Amino acid sequence: MEYQSTYRRAATERQFSLESGLSTPRTQNYSEYLSKRPKLLSDQEIQHFLTCGYLSLQPTLPPEFHAKLFQRINDLIGEGREEQNPGNNFLPVVPEMGMVFKDPVIAGALLSLLGPDYMMHPHRFVHDNPPGSGGQAWH
Repeated sequence: MEYQSTYRRAATERQFSLESGLSTPRTQNYSEYLSKRPKLLSDQEIQHFLTCGYLSLQPTLPPEFHAKLFQRINDLIGEGREEQNPGNNFLPVVPEMGMVFKDPVIAGALLSLLGPDYMMHPHRFVHDNPPGSGGQAWH
């Protein structure tokens, strides 16, 4: 009976654990934002990316989603918590990050630049470069 109770709680809360037993609470339903078709880049946006090497995109997910995501990540690996970095286990610990990749604006940019059969690399380690620190070496 204890197993069923624990299993049900884990399924409800979508728990994932590291050494300290971090849990990931259920998130608000953002399907209304993620169910839209990808918004492909314009010719001007592609030209800007090719010329400048970056794009500044405005995702469709609401600001409160991004604020909660920022707070979740900061609580996990913010200042003084660097040793808690989940490494490549980042997406299971912070599954909301996957929603960013599904945002129609982000998905459309990836589709426009990489084509329909692109693959997301499984490397998800969070590399923190605080202001004033040196940049990370290419690897």
